[in-house]
Amino acid sequence: MEKLKNTFAGFWKYRYLLQNLISRDFKLKYRRSVLGVAWSVLNPLLTCLVMWAVFGALFNVRGQGIEDFPLFLIIGQLMFNFFRESTTMAMESVLKNGPLLRKVYIPKYIFPLEKCCFALVNFFFSLVALFIVALLTWSHISLGTVLLAIYPIVMLFIFSLGIGLILSTMYVFVRDIMHIWEVFCTLLVYGSAIFYDPRQMESWMQ
Repeated sequence: MEKLKNTFAGFWKYRYLLQNLISRDFKLKYRRSVLGVAWSVLNPLLTCLVMWAVFGALFNVRGQGIEDFPLFLIIGQLMFNFFRESTTMAMESVLKNGPLLRKVYIPKYIFPLEKCCFALVNFFFSLVALFIVALLTWSHISLGTVLLAIYPIVMLFIFSLGIGLILSTMYVFVRDIMHIWEVFCTLLVYGSAIFYDPRQMESWMQ
């Protein structure tokens, strides 16, 4: 209990550093970009359109019992993109900040945490794309549904942070982790039922 208390005390001590790192990453990501933060909305929208054309029209996923398929698709896409972005950036964070860590004392978990928080900020901006799709497809989203969405987002953030901390530790010693993780994330896209109903698959695949 005392160790947990000290961890939270250290986090509170470095909260301003965390804010500055998030602000820095946000500015760097959209620097020299004409549309800037609008890409956080346009990117998932365009990706959703492509995936809807491929899996909805060509493979007729909509005919397999998925209601509001565009909404189903973009929700899964946004959640998965957040997981992939946060864990991938967290993986490199400790090693990239090695020179800073050798100069001053900073808890190493701050850097993976910052990357996950930065990915969460991007995720909230990209939720605009979700509401745009809901409006265009006349899908009904109730207030209760919005409130219930808080729980899986919080759980995904905690899970992504945990994975990011593990990956950042492994990446310091084994650089191959980056390539293995990229392949695993590609496999996870097709295995996490983002664009299909898992009930349509055979039992052994489920």
